[in-house]
Order: sequence, then C-alpha cells, then structure tokens
Amino acid sequence: MNAIIEHVWTPDELAHQGSHGIDNVTAEELELLQQKNEAVLRRANARLEQRVRARTAELAQTNAALQAEIQAHKQVEHERTRLLVREQALRRELEVAVATLRTSEQRFRRLFDANIIGIVFSDFSGHEIEVNDAFLDLIGYTREDLQAGRVQWNMRTPPEYRHLDAHAEAELKARGVCTPFETEYLRKDGRRVPVLVGVARLEDTPEQCVGFALDLREHRRLEAQLRASLQEKEVLLKEMHHRVKNNLQVVASLLDMQADRIEDLSIRTMFENSQQRIRSIALIHEILYQATDVVAHVRAADYLSQLSQQLFEAYPSPSDRLILRVHAEPLWLAVPTAIPCGLIVTELVTNSFKHAFPNGLMGEIHITLRQDSPGTCNLIVGDTGVGLPEGLDVHATESLGWQLVCILTEQLRGTIALEGHGGTTVTITFPL
Repeated sequence: MNAIIEHVWTPDELAHQGSHGIDNVTAEELELLQQKNEAVLRRANARLEQRVRARTAELAQTNAALQAEIQAHKQVEHERTRLLVREQALRRELEVAVATLRTSEQRFRRLFDANIIGIVFSDFSGHEIEVNDAFLDLIGYTREDLQAGRVQWNMRTPPEYRHLDAHAEAELKARGVCTPFETEYLRKDGRRVPVLVGVARLEDTPEQCVGFALDLREHRRLEAQLRASLQEKEVLLKEMHHRVKNNLQVVASLLDMQADRIEDLSIRTMFENSQQRIRSIALIHEILYQATDVVAHVRAADYLSQLSQQLFEAYPSPSDRLILRVHAEPLWLAVPTAIPCGLIVTELVTNSFKHAFPNGLMGEIHITLRQDSPGTCNLIVGDTGVGLPEGLDVHATESLGWQLVCILTEQLRGTIALEGHGGTTVTITFPL
C-alpha cells in the first residue's frame, strides 16, 4: 500500500500529511487516491500496449523479411538444382556428341584411307591441305609434290572447264555445298582424266572444304562400248525393218500379179484388199526404217497421213471425187498398237471407197486420232456417204472387213461405236 501511495501522492502531499499518518486519511482522500491510482494504471497500461504493438509490428516486419529471405533462398536452391540437372544433361549430350563425332571421324578416316574415291582437303586459295592416295593416283602427282605446294586445285582444271569451278565455288560459299558436276583434270604428265566432282565446306573451319573426285575413265569406256553396241543394234534393227518392208512389198506384188490373172471380180477384190492390208503393215516398217533415231513407236500423224494417201492412190476412183481430211494429235503409238490401228483404217477407208459413194456421189472421208482423257485414245473414221444398211450388226455380219475390224479392236482392248445416219462414223476407243 505504501508503494502505491508513493506513486500516487506527491512529496508535498505526503509532507502535508505529516503526523497525521495514513490512518488519518479521509474517505474523500482515499477515493481521490484511488482515482489517481486508476489513472496512473490506465496510462501505464496504454504505454505498455503501445510498446507491445510496436514490438509486435517490429516482430512482424522481421518475420516478413525472414520469410522473404527464406523464399529467396529456396528460389536460389531451386535454380541451382535446375542448373545442376541441366548441366548433367548437357554433359551427357556432350558425351554422346563426342562419341558420335569420334565414330563419324573413324568412319570418314576409313573411307579416306580405303581409297575408293579421291578425297582432298583444301582452302579457297587453292592450297591442298591433305589428300588420299586415290586422289594422287588420279592426278598423277606425288605426296612430295603436295608438300612442296605444286598441287593446287584451281590449276589442274583445263581452261574450258574453269567456269564450272567458278560456279561451284560461288555455290559453295553461298550454300556450303555445291552440286556434283562432271569436269576434267590435268594430270602431271599432261593427260586428261574425266572426273565427277563434289565439294562441301567444313563447318568448324569455314575457309576450308573437302572435295570428292570420282574417276570416270572406266565409266566413259563402258559408255563408249555401250554406245557402239547400241549403234550396231540400231543398224541391225533398221536393216530388219528394211527387210520386213521389202518382203511385205514382195508379197503384195505377188498378190497383185496373181490378181491380174483372175477374171472373177469378187476374188480379185479379195486379193486387192489383202494387198492393201499388207501395204499398211509395210508402211510402219518403212517409217521405222527411215526414222533418224531408232524407236519402238510411230508418230501417229505421219503414219495416218501416209497411209490414207497410199489408199487414195490405190483407188483413183472414186478418190478423185472425194476430199480426205486427216487430223491426228501429236501422239506416239507403239508398234503393237500402230499395226492394228493401220489395219482398221485400211478396212474402214476401203469400205467407204467401195460402198459410201455410189453413182458418182461426191463427199468427204475423215480420219481423226485424239486423246480425250489421259491413257485413252479415240480413232474415228467416217464419211459423208450413204450410210450403213438398216439393222447392221458388225459383230454378227459375215463381211470379212467388219470381222477384221472387230478382231483388231479386241486386240487393242478397245470398244466400237457406230453412227450410220447422214454418213458413217466408226469410233474405236482403246487404251494407250
């Protein structure tokens, strides 16, 4: 109680009490004392709460800073772990790349030392850095010549081929590799050797490149031998076409001679028709014999024009009253296709001559060959004559000509379409 009083009462107030003592304090004084004491306690409590709040805020700030530091440390540890994992992955990739590079170098070294083709390392100034024995054998120089600097790639090409070197160098600098090209090398002894050359720039040393040179001498020798053999076969093939054509003409002439002795007009007509069929086949061999290059195909336009003209000359009447029109697209027909086509045209045009223009009737005969769709061809033979008899079935007729047309169409794996009004039009559709 005394301590409380000392905190509440001032020294003057205590002195004033003097001898009265604490027992002489009145109730009012005690109440006042209690009020002052409560005020002091409130102020002390407020100051304490303020200090607690300040300390709490300080602790919260310190804790936030500590949490941020911990988070930053975790982030650093996470980044460190990620970098360690990445480093290990890169190390493994590097090991694989080194192993792959070592394997590639070993393989290339085996190719280099195998001397299958000539291999040369050089720079763009023309100096040969390293070559294999196959390349030295190709150009006729020694390794001592190489070491002495007497071997330069830009000086071993003949003048007429150096523009190819310039083009290859420009392509090499632009793309890192040049398209392989054929050229010639000048050997040390002055002889020329044909080669196929390819060059690629080195990635690790862009000013250097590796070149490959393939010796074409054996290839050229075999090519010349093959060309001579082919020329010989071409001569033999032309001779064969010539002899076949001559033999067919002999057969046609024999039939003609025999027909002259036949008085029966129907039999003579049969002989004449056979002659025309033989001549249509002979014409193919004559075209092949006269061709500048040996091929197994006949130009359709030339063949049909010559064949139709040949038929017109064989039948001076009624051809003098008719107009012939031939239209053929620039197609090439294989011989197994051209022969049936020629025989079909012969039969149909001959039939038009004989039956389509009676009593001096004038008109037109047209022959068309066109490709309406890829792989499909239409052969159209027609006239402006009197047309076909009513009810004619070309597949059931006894006419040898129509029977031949049907057989030849089957041989072409084709189909027949007929129009017999206002003239006759026969369309043969077959695959090329």
